[in-house]
Amino acid sequence: MPRDPDIQRRRVFARNLRIARQRAHLTQVDMAEAMEMSETVYARYEAGTTWPATGSLRRLCRILRCSASWLIGLDDTSGPAPSPPPAEPLALRRLRRQLRTAQPGTRRMVEQLLDELEARGRLAPPDDDE
Repeated sequence: MPRDPDIQRRRVFARNLRIARQRAHLTQVDMAEAMEMSETVYARYEAGTTWPATGSLRRLCRILRCSASWLIGLDDTSGPAPSPPPAEPLALRRLRRQLRTAQPGTRRMVEQLLDELEARGRLAPPDDDE
């Protein structure tokens, strides 16, 4: 029985999307935020269960600095070049994301502490756990 070409295309898209995101040193949460969508919707892109609309595909390409033809598997190039790690460590990005739901006073206090640690060079270098 022949394979469904649509399933194959979705698998290629999902694989290439994950590769591009990892080369950009971004998490799925980072991508969902950059795309202004829920984490669940973005995760469906990487699982190959959902295709992005044309506007979303353009945004993905802009964020990940890759071509749509590579992302959807029409171009056999190696895709986007790896980006340098972000200046802010992944754990710190997660903390800042969690702070958004904290009480305003708590948020200010923790942000001041983080700013002071950054200024003194006391924060750990970027990690590669995702």
